[in-house]
Amino acid sequence: MNPIAELPIARFARLQCALRLDRLAYEARQTIRRSEAEDVHDLRVAIRKLLAALKVFRVFLPEKGRKQLAARLRETIRKAAPVRDRDIADELLAEAGLDQSGPCRERLRRERAVALKRLITAIKKAAWGDIARRERKALRLDVTRKAHVKPGWLAADAGTNARGILPPLAADFFARGALAAHPEVQVEELHELRLCGKRVRYSLELFGDCYADGLKPLLLEVKLLQDSLGEIQDCEATSGLLQAGGDDEQAEREIARAFLDQRSLELRERFLKDWGERLARGAHTEDWRGELARGSTAA
Repeated sequence: MNPIAELPIARFARLQCALRLDRLAYEARQTIRRSEAEDVHDLRVAIRKLLAALKVFRVFLPEKGRKQLAARLRETIRKAAPVRDRDIADELLAEAGLDQSGPCRERLRRERAVALKRLITAIKKAAWGDIARRERKALRLDVTRKAHVKPGWLAADAGTNARGILPPLAADFFARGALAAHPEVQVEELHELRLCGKRVRYSLELFGDCYADGLKPLLLEVKLLQDSLGEIQDCEATSGLLQAGGDDEQAEREIARAFLDQRSLELRERFLKDWGERLARGAHTEDWRGELARGSTAA
């Protein structure tokens, strides 16, 4: 058994939250220092992973400190969204053949600069670069504190809880995927499936130390589906950004929309094909439920 899986669940919870606090502090500093597209993306991911930990392990954290931190995190991720949307849009418009100096991409760069300035101001105001030290104290994340089982948790150790909590999450994810895998599926349905996939993936990662390498294929499968659905959403978001342009962008807008519509169609077809093949594999869901229920047998 992996030693971390044998940790008392309250101590395990505090450890996972502390690790994600440290990661957020690093990504906040990187975003201020470099402000590249990948930095903003990694900042958003770090925030989402910390929010997932705060939600899953909420009974082990002081309610006031947890809620205050979650509210600040959501505000920062809202500030990051316009920056990230324009980073993605610029990449897609480049693929569509639009010139970097053309009116569409030039406008998006100007808008990104304004949004980035607001994001960096928000990061500095929230002092995310120092979050690890400050919030460890507010959330009482001292991993040596005495641990107690809380109502709603199955047992004292992390591994037992993981084996009870994760299988139903995976089953729900595959069930939602089955409902969405039809030709008339709406973009909103696919977006909800993507959000569900994020919740499942981040929950799996929280308990990753409770499993051997058998968990990696499921994490990869969820991530690949998320990426595919994310690309569809990116096309929709970019189309929305194009609508804000003026008459000088009309010619480029028509080229870009044709490209985005075709790309979105191809992505939807790929999703239906890939997901249909997964569901066609007999006991696919049951296989994963069994894998998650077994947990780690590593020494």
